[in-house]
Amino acid sequence: MRRSALALPALACLLLATAARAEVQVDVQVDRKQISANDQLTVRIEVQSEGGSSPDVQLPDFAGFQVVGRQVQRPMSFSFNFGSRAVMRSSTIYIFRLQPTQVGKLSIGPVQVKQDGQLYTTQPVAITVAGHPGAAAPQGQADPNAPIAPGAPAAAASAQPQGADGASVDATAFLRTVVDKAEPYVGEQVNVTVYLYLRQRLQSAPQVEKEPGVDGFWTRDLLGPDHKLQGRRQAVGNTLYTVYTLRHFAAFPLREGELQIGPMKIVIDTSSVFDLFGGGRRQSSLARTGVPVTLNVKALPGDGRPPGPVAVGQYELAAELDRRQAVAGDAVTLTARVRGRGNIQTVSIDTPRVAGLEFLDPQTKDLVETPNDVVMGTREQRWLIVAREPGIHRIGPLTLATFDPKQERYKLIQSAPLNLEVVGTASAAAPAAQQPSPTPEPKPEAHSTEDQHQWAPVRTRSGLRRAPELLAEGGFFGWALALPPLLFLLVAGSGLWRRRRAARPRSPRERADAAAQEHLGQARTSARAGDAAAFHGAAERAVQAKLEALLGEPVTSLTRPELERLLEARAMSRPLTNRTLEALQQADFARFASGSAGGEGLDSEVTRLTQLLGELDRFEPGAEEAR
Repeated sequence: MRRSALALPALACLLLATAARAEVQVDVQVDRKQISANDQLTVRIEVQSEGGSSPDVQLPDFAGFQVVGRQVQRPMSFSFNFGSRAVMRSSTIYIFRLQPTQVGKLSIGPVQVKQDGQLYTTQPVAITVAGHPGAAAPQGQADPNAPIAPGAPAAAASAQPQGADGASVDATAFLRTVVDKAEPYVGEQVNVTVYLYLRQRLQSAPQVEKEPGVDGFWTRDLLGPDHKLQGRRQAVGNTLYTVYTLRHFAAFPLREGELQIGPMKIVIDTSSVFDLFGGGRRQSSLARTGVPVTLNVKALPGDGRPPGPVAVGQYELAAELDRRQAVAGDAVTLTARVRGRGNIQTVSIDTPRVAGLEFLDPQTKDLVETPNDVVMGTREQRWLIVAREPGIHRIGPLTLATFDPKQERYKLIQSAPLNLEVVGTASAAAPAAQQPSPTPEPKPEAHSTEDQHQWAPVRTRSGLRRAPELLAEGGFFGWALALPPLLFLLVAGSGLWRRRRAARPRSPRERADAAAQEHLGQARTSARAGDAAAFHGAAERAVQAKLEALLGEPVTSLTRPELERLLEARAMSRPLTNRTLEALQQADFARFASGSAGGEGLDSEVTRLTQLLGELDRFEPGAEEAR
């Protein structure tokens, strides 16, 4: 009994020490252990502790994954032990959404928790990333899922057997240029696509420092103004990348020989709110330059080639008259319509020659479409015909020589012949402009000597005439004396006002307005020089500077959808928003398009740019809505 009585206090002390010792529980759960390259994995880590100090939690390094989402929850609870004292229990829950950046067998490392000198460690979790990366490219684009040899310095495997490919694989990000035909004919359509391969996801649209070089090509954009950067997952070796389509356009070679699609250069913003949890990226931006792709452009075959110009593509030709009967001297309209696949702007119909009919110079109208990334169009040529002689005149058939690059053969297409019946008497052709004969000067009539000279009246006396009023007595004399000092004061005062205004610090809006006017002046200078690329670059900077002056915040780093939402939030009208976005999109693409307007086309672009800036000047932005 005595020994039992002594043991009771010792047992009580042991129980109290056990109750005071902190307890830690760590639980790691994943929603699945096998995923595809396009799936996302959810990891839930819960750390529970009871009593003691706050635990030190070391989260795992998610190697092979990118953190695309993170949540932290800290619920807390209290419990009572036999009513004697309260014991605090705390819990911290971490939830991560992970995107795989590699294929194969990956592992989520252990979680380590330290509390009161004790270390708690979980077991790693094995994850299998399997399956071929996602969807194929849109129709008309080269397939970005074509294999690339990792580490290849350039020129990887082609998306199509006849295509050309340029890429220099990088572990973080690289550009890839894919061409669907490596040996086209002169004038044949070639689709060019520039892809961005990025291990992480884009935080914002890349900044383009240099567009793809297209010297020697006529180009046509195939993405459209509403294109949005949407990534697709693709594996290069065992590494997963997110692939974005940056450029997609049709290029028509203008001459034979070796032509090159120049490399594109961009700067990527890599900053992210998850940098602290996604593997520790150090750089805030990455600069990447693509690899040039060389095309071997073939001349049109010489065998069987018809004389004169040849249109490359597949076309149809039709002709019509607005009426089949006319009176001599009347005018009739002849319309030739060419429609088909190819660069319609290279198509031309020769003016017919018919005795008794006079054909004036034609008017041309073009309509270009790109269904399914195939450049098609319609060209209309209209001649005004003046009927000079009566009779039935046969017009046509009109002809067009074409070359089909798919079948590699020439074809002569014709329209149906047309008959024009002219009645009445013959009408003389308009005479050529003649220089007017000089009008003979009239001969002076014979007059007497007295009539030829008018004698002044004879004065018999001389006298000195004085002004009735002295100069100093005139009312303007005082103003004449005061005018020089007034002019001096005016000039000096205006100079002093200009110096004070120049010395006054300008507001951000005034500086942005001044920048917009400066860029507008550069655009006008480039337009007069015929430099389309410099004009469109200055035009884009002028619109962006004007928007920054109006909105009071930078817009150069915004994507087109983000800018559209911002303008709507600041109460800009839909028509003005559309014209602004269209101007920026047109300038963005036209800087690298060799088919951009020049000469008079740039003059009209200057007029439209000036009108747009004037409309923006009249825009009064409202307060930004809460988003």
